[in-house]
Amino acid sequence: MRRSLLTLSLIFLALILLPEADRYRTAQAAEGEFNRCTGAVTQEYQIVIECNPGFNTERQTIAVYSADKLNLGADWRSQLNYTNATWVFYNAQNPKASLIIVFSRVNQELTAQLFDDQNNDGEVSAVLATNKQPQVTEGSGRPTVTVKVKDSWWLPNGAVNYNFDLTADGPVVGMIDTAAVYLRYLKTDGKTDLAVHVRDTNGDGRPDYEWRQAYPPLSDTDGYYHTSVMVNPAQNEPTPQNTFFWPLLGSGANDFIRPDYNKAPPPPVNIDFKKAKLNYIVESVASRARPGNYFVYSIRRIEEGKLNNVNFESPFAFYQFSPQGGNFPDLALRVVYWPRGDFNQGLPVQQVDYSWRQTAVNPSNLPNWDYRLSLLGHNAHEGTINFPEFGLNLTPYANLPGWVTKNSWDYASLVAREGGEYLSSEGMYEWATLEGVVTNASGQISGTATKKEQASVSDSTLAQKRYVLGITDTPPTQYYQQIRKNLRGEFRASNGQVRVYLSPVDRKLHLQGAVQGVWNVDDKAEIRYADLDGDGYFDQWTYNQENHKVSSLNISPNYIVYADSNEATLVQAPVKPSLFDALPPASQQEWLGLGEKLGANDFAFAANDFKLMQSQFEGAKLKIQGATLHDFRPIGKDGFRFGLDLKEGFTLEGPDWAGLGKLKPGQYFVTFNQGVWNIEPVKPANVTVKLSASDFTFFEQAKIQIALRNDGLTDLASTTYELLARSPEGKSSSIFTKTLSLPAQEDNKLSVNWAPTSAGDWTFVSQLRQTDGTILKLDQKVFTVQPAPPTGEATVLENSVAQNLWPLIALTLVGFAGLGAILFWRLTNRKQIENARN
Repeated sequence: MRRSLLTLSLIFLALILLPEADRYRTAQAAEGEFNRCTGAVTQEYQIVIECNPGFNTERQTIAVYSADKLNLGADWRSQLNYTNATWVFYNAQNPKASLIIVFSRVNQELTAQLFDDQNNDGEVSAVLATNKQPQVTEGSGRPTVTVKVKDSWWLPNGAVNYNFDLTADGPVVGMIDTAAVYLRYLKTDGKTDLAVHVRDTNGDGRPDYEWRQAYPPLSDTDGYYHTSVMVNPAQNEPTPQNTFFWPLLGSGANDFIRPDYNKAPPPPVNIDFKKAKLNYIVESVASRARPGNYFVYSIRRIEEGKLNNVNFESPFAFYQFSPQGGNFPDLALRVVYWPRGDFNQGLPVQQVDYSWRQTAVNPSNLPNWDYRLSLLGHNAHEGTINFPEFGLNLTPYANLPGWVTKNSWDYASLVAREGGEYLSSEGMYEWATLEGVVTNASGQISGTATKKEQASVSDSTLAQKRYVLGITDTPPTQYYQQIRKNLRGEFRASNGQVRVYLSPVDRKLHLQGAVQGVWNVDDKAEIRYADLDGDGYFDQWTYNQENHKVSSLNISPNYIVYADSNEATLVQAPVKPSLFDALPPASQQEWLGLGEKLGANDFAFAANDFKLMQSQFEGAKLKIQGATLHDFRPIGKDGFRFGLDLKEGFTLEGPDWAGLGKLKPGQYFVTFNQGVWNIEPVKPANVTVKLSASDFTFFEQAKIQIALRNDGLTDLASTTYELLARSPEGKSSSIFTKTLSLPAQEDNKLSVNWAPTSAGDWTFVSQLRQTDGTILKLDQKVFTVQPAPPTGEATVLENSVAQNLWPLIALTLVGFAGLGAILFWRLTNRKQIENARN
């Protein structure tokens, strides 16, 4: 048996034989360790402390081996040695050391070396040296964690000195992807795996910023988080609680991320005493659990002494706008940032997630978010953030919200909470613009998403990357169609400054320029939104129950049209597109102003109470009972048309503007344009197509023009047009497919580039695929492809791809290569965050 075990047995025997008054001193400190622990100077160089209850254990004993001689008659608390001593921690009556800390001083620098169990035998092995000081033999005497500080662990005013440097050598978690990516590879081998630097700039005992550098046994070019930076600009970081004698030591943390808002922060060095393992290096400066903080998680490594370009989450910032204060942020602003050259060779690329809560009421543990904007753009950061040790090319914290609201964005989404709670330390997650269209973040984070849901996210991410890289100029609108219960999502496909507006119809805040939206009411019912006239404001609300249309509300500048399965009501009244427009709140003043406007115009409608929404507008009303109104769409500046099916016994109430009373039951199309009403019997859709192209030459790319027209009176919505090419050898292939709407009496022009793979007569066939799956063949046309002129092999290869496509192909390959890594980083981040919440 090791001598350390024998020594511990003797210590316990001495404790049992000590008089009760010596074992349990009555004079104790007001709080902290001394409230639960008693001690005694048992030898000239030794203090024995017993804690009941212990920290993370039922009971604990600590043997302090001081290199300096102790006074046997003086109080033990005044003789605790943090500069030249070895502290050995034991659990209950177990004669096995669970942690050993060696404190030492060299000139003005203090060092604490922490040793835990490295060979998984449940103890930290040591022997007594000739000077009766324990000598650690665990892991060849290499510490798992080393902390260094100048002068003292405490400041002259008694506060903790948060100007320290820490290194970890071994399987200790201190970065967001450590556990998921490389923890299993970390060994205590004398090589630094994590370096942590904490700074208190004004000496008030509160850490102001810290940065971390990860050095796992991976290639430095691998896509892990190399550097993180956490900053508290307000310099009001709460001090840790539940320290264990040494102010940087604690136990019981669940992750390295600071716990949520109303929980006291733990000390930075965390030990699981039961397992004798140092497990987490907890944030000294909170990344998330504070209003007024921000952090950077960069794949690019920050170099000290330099001004650095950082990427990925650069930064993630939290702001408090409510004058009521409290412990919760009102804005979570996340910038997923890729400087020029990282993702796109010519432009920076970023996804901005802008989550804010407009309500003052908040649950007790996490913010309850109300809105989230996700933006995709190419805006470079403006300004720098400078620390004494390094600089960052980032928009400063105070300027960041304004940087978002003043810039233009390629496309955007808005998510609004319409019921229940959305509790998160980071904001909302659904409907991202660069990282995939997640429709239910709880399933993605917890890992319960179905394979179909996962595939949809993967497909949407690919489509987003193709758009960012310029491979396609079509935004990924098709993926923003579904969202989870109690959320409303809206998508804007156009470029511009992001603005929101309050609709006079439903009194809800919407995304200006959104082309579509959906509110999932209860997983069975939904509201669909559309901007039919393209003016940037919704003008159609549709209520669907289990994928069946129940009712709708349509808005034109001077009419509000309600319809359900047996009624159509038209109210003649002017309708403004919005009650007010605004930028998303970027300051306390803007946040308060938006809240006042929302409050002044608040009106609670049931999700599908379109009749009540219509009743807000006073004017002449025509009510048609026994009728079905459908296919409403705007015409011209203030006109519209719709289909109207009049049933037997239909009735009219109100002014008969269009002369409907003269009609027999049947199907009609009603048009109002330039103040004139017109009624025509239904004429089925009749689509014609014309194909045209310049001369074709073998293996040379040429453009085919496609002109579609619906000469009928019935609109065709969500129809898929497909162009097939049949080679001279008789082989057919699809060369173009597009889902589109074909309104009655309107043209639709398309084009496609095509390079023939053989000479001769090619037959092109146009067809439409209806929503019910039926296929309507339109027309076919023959184009003759001329043979290529004679040329050498090198020229054929050179001409096989247009020269201007090579850069695009290269960018495509780069983007696809990075796709998997980006998804992996993000999913890892989310899983770690979920663990932090639990």
